[in-house]
Amino acid sequence: MLLRTWSRLHSSGSRRFSTRWFGIDSEYISMRGLGIAKRVFNELPHFMRQCHENPRIFTTGLSDEVRSSMFVLLQFPSKTRIDLLEFVQGAEQVAHTVLQSLYTSNFKMTKTFLEQFATPQSLEILLNKPSLALQGENCMHVKLEQLDISTATLEAVEYTRERFVEDIKSEWLTIRVQYDVTEHLLISSEDRESIEDRRVINTQFVWTFEADVTEPNEKENQDRLFRSSFRAPK
Repeated sequence: MLLRTWSRLHSSGSRRFSTRWFGIDSEYISMRGLGIAKRVFNELPHFMRQCHENPRIFTTGLSDEVRSSMFVLLQFPSKTRIDLLEFVQGAEQVAHTVLQSLYTSNFKMTKTFLEQFATPQSLEILLNKPSLALQGENCMHVKLEQLDISTATLEAVEYTRERFVEDIKSEWLTIRVQYDVTEHLLISSEDRESIEDRRVINTQFVWTFEADVTEPNEKENQDRLFRSSFRAPK
């Protein structure tokens, strides 16, 4: 289950939320709509080339309509562009960094690191992850020997905006990434004197990234999607 909140968006003004690029209000048949259409047509050749050269950008089973909708929604922000391939590669690197940090011996350092970008609910889930591998065993130590990320693919894109009168006050992108991960663990007692046990754990899960993309700094906004509200499933 995804831990979803929209607490960053305040009730003042008007807030609109889109998960599809069609069937939305008349505002998009306007200068703003023309701007979105222009960005779509400008970026379309690059998008088609990426899909052809990297067919695993999107989660398996998604229709062409859904994939196209995700691409179009990424063109909705007025001043920010997100490159799909770069985002997927970054999301994979985030998974490596986060999962490896969970198995370090310095719990305080790990907690401080994850607090920079994980929501409180996600932080609790992530910090409990190593103990799940022990299956109720006490006084054991878990070491991550190898981490394999088979896939990191885009599952969904959502766009949210808050408008005051005719001006857009803020814009948000939320991107869900589906992972298939295999962890190779070494289990031993805290004193390291008992017989060691190796376990291989394969999991599929979804992480959600969201960020304020109102400002035009493209690299900062793409990085912010990884740094800001990071949410893991229960």
